[in-house]
Amino acid sequence: MGFKVAWAAVKGKSSDAVMSDLDLERTGEHEAFPKTEYCIVTMPSGWVVVVNCFSFGSFILEAPLDRVKRGAEVLTCYVNETTMTSDLGAYENGALLWSVTHDSERGADDLRVTGAPPEPFASIRDGLVAQQEASSGGVDYLFDVAPDLGEALTGYRHDKDVEGLGPEPFELLEPARKPPAKAKIRGLFGKRG
Repeated sequence: MGFKVAWAAVKGKSSDAVMSDLDLERTGEHEAFPKTEYCIVTMPSGWVVVVNCFSFGSFILEAPLDRVKRGAEVLTCYVNETTMTSDLGAYENGALLWSVTHDSERGADDLRVTGAPPEPFASIRDGLVAQQEASSGGVDYLFDVAPDLGEALTGYRHDKDVEGLGPEPFELLEPARKPPAKAKIRGLFGKRG
């Protein structure tokens, strides 16, 4: 079946600020590898990474991510190994700087690039193109351009352990519980007197 995951890496905001922007809160539980809907880890590189495993991409596509992008550098990555689709995009203060997208349904050599991805993009792309050309087919090497570049920039890759952060570096998150509005509380208990 393969991985189906979305993640956002943020530089320039604390993990608490990122969680607040995404309307998520800590559960106090940890795991070795992302297996739950939402989890967070601060990488040795300083990037705060929020991973979404089950509701594929939902937090990336919705308004809360727009709040995260303000005042920060953000990378978003989607990986769907079932459809062999991958995408990595970079934002600064909310504006898209560049993106790299592969969709195997458009062909094994599909690689769409907007803007100017930073190094080591060219070397990653060139190495995977060479492997693709040397293979006898059946392996979609260009799928790895986006996750490989994401790993090179942040230190995080969806299918690798995080080294140096202990046995359970990922903290589980859940949607934030917001207190009910005062009007709802008054309506619930009715008027006294």
